[in-house]
Amino acid sequence: MALFFAAQLGLAVIILGYFGYYFARGYLMQGAEETLATEARYLLAMPAADLRQNISAPADRRFYMLRDGDGKKIAGNIGAVPVNVADIGNGNFLFSPADGRRFAARIYALDNGQSLLIAIDVTKTVRDFNFMLGLSVLSIVLMLTVIGTSFLISVFVVSRTNRIALTARDIMDNGNLSARIVVDSKWDDLGYVSGVLNAFLARIENLVEGVRRVSDNIAHDLRTPLTRLKNSLESLKDTTEEHAALEKVDELMKDCD
Repeated sequence: MALFFAAQLGLAVIILGYFGYYFARGYLMQGAEETLATEARYLLAMPAADLRQNISAPADRRFYMLRDGDGKKIAGNIGAVPVNVADIGNGNFLFSPADGRRFAARIYALDNGQSLLIAIDVTKTVRDFNFMLGLSVLSIVLMLTVIGTSFLISVFVVSRTNRIALTARDIMDNGNLSARIVVDSKWDDLGYVSGVLNAFLARIENLVEGVRRVSDNIAHDLRTPLTRLKNSLESLKDTTEEHAALEKVDELMKDCD
């Protein structure tokens, strides 16, 4: 049962971890992709002159770069295309400038052969992603702790129960009423039960010992009159007078009574 429940909880941990990661990653990707797509639609709807003017203006939360077919910069407020990037799927990628912020970016190919890089600040979104990912990891750790603790408790309970059963079996098979259950912990219920059973066994041992002493005393008390009765019977065999024999028989009957 311990292994069965450990396997079930382990499967739940795997599902929980996958769901947490998938949900957090989907949240990051969907938010970045929708924002980039909205920004691209807004910019590409502008005339070429207005586009160059808008993407060349300084901005804290946006980076742009318009390049020709050879990759040369035409306009924009960023000096070069980022090199160290992390792919997040669907043509989107993440990069981080020197100030530590995180930007989601995408390069859009234009009909005239040019390309437009759009980057938006997703620092808060990445922070939320990391927070949700951390919660998922914490949940997995807690579940694993539950699994390990439950398994250890199960092993503890089973071992103590088997110890009680083996001690009882030894007493039944060998009649060793002096055997006692080993109690190595007093904080748990099984330790309490073991202590009560040990007291119960001690009481039984004392009662049996009392019965044994009574039996010995009875045997000792009977030995003397039985010996005298035996001797009298042996002397009766040697008696030849009928009257004396009858008196002897009456005497022996009184002794028996």
